[in-house]
Amino acid sequence: MVSALFPPDHSAAPEGSSVSATSAWLRNRPDDETTQELAPDQLVQIIQTGELHELGPGELLFQEGDPSDSVYLLLSGTLEFTQRDSDGEAVPWLSSGHGDFVGEMGLLENRPRSATGRARDQVRVLRFTHDTFMDLVTHSPALVWSLMRTFSARLRQRERGYTLSLQARNRELAEAAARLQELNSHLEQLVAARTQELATANSRLAALATTDEVTGLYNRRYLQETLDHKAAAIQRAAHPFAIIMVDIDHFKHYNDRNGHLAGDGVLRKVADLLRGVIRGGDVIARYGGEEFCIVLENALLADGERVADKLRRAVCDHAFPKGIHQPLEAITISLGVAAFPETADAVPAVLAAADSALYAAKNSGRNRVALAPVRRPAPVDPAE
Repeated sequence: MVSALFPPDHSAAPEGSSVSATSAWLRNRPDDETTQELAPDQLVQIIQTGELHELGPGELLFQEGDPSDSVYLLLSGTLEFTQRDSDGEAVPWLSSGHGDFVGEMGLLENRPRSATGRARDQVRVLRFTHDTFMDLVTHSPALVWSLMRTFSARLRQRERGYTLSLQARNRELAEAAARLQELNSHLEQLVAARTQELATANSRLAALATTDEVTGLYNRRYLQETLDHKAAAIQRAAHPFAIIMVDIDHFKHYNDRNGHLAGDGVLRKVADLLRGVIRGGDVIARYGGEEFCIVLENALLADGERVADKLRRAVCDHAFPKGIHQPLEAITISLGVAAFPETADAVPAVLAAADSALYAAKNSGRNRVALAPVRRPAPVDPAE
């Protein structure tokens, strides 16, 4: 409901009118600093220039975006205001208190309403238009002080609200940062685990690509890569090396008599015996079937012959299962040896010379070492 507080003739107002009731209410509030500081004529001026509004619970006083064309003085009840923060969230805050001015900031700044106000319970307010309010401010210093106190209290209230909101937001951000850090840590661990798994898988693939699955030695592919690297290296600096070709004697006979599983066992054992003789830096590979190839680094033909004979004796002296039934009454090997640069001047030629020497050893009775012919005198060892 909206009604004028005063008829034109104030003195004629009856005692029971809204004018008298409002005037009596303003004068008789000992805790209201605003009314205590106002002179009687100023108090009458306030009452005469205002309009009384009564609102029921939930009724709107004004809405966000409405023109700021008036100011309200809260006489009784509680007003609830909702204002949006910087994120567009509606933040509620209360203005209660008999004597509080509301809506003055928008009017003074000449801006639309920045908040929505509605009655929380039964509310009575005095409404002042822009002109009447500015006139009151001009002629009532006490009213100015009251406005200043109201501004200060409201700013403090808003600052507290923003501080609490900021603290809450900071806590949310800290919690989000902690969750993000935890997630990043989990992802890093996951990536590390997957990277390790990938590295292990790649290592296994590389091993499968270069390893013979029966003997565990390098396969022919790896041997060829090694020989290719050596061919490139000797173009830059000619370092001597020797190649030994190895073949298990009468291996088909053993396979036919004892089966392929037993034959695989012989292959694995021969590989172990060969591996136990050569040096760590040398390369041993399964060349194919029952043949093996060994590359000795920094070795002359004589060095290759000594190593080949050790290999032959290691295999011949080992008691293989059912080896007694072989044509030579034991599992034996034949070996051919060639060297760079004594027997050939290129890697393929050295390999071919060692293979020819192997066949010479087999054709001359097996279980022996044969050397490729020397194409020139061996270099003299400076240490001798």
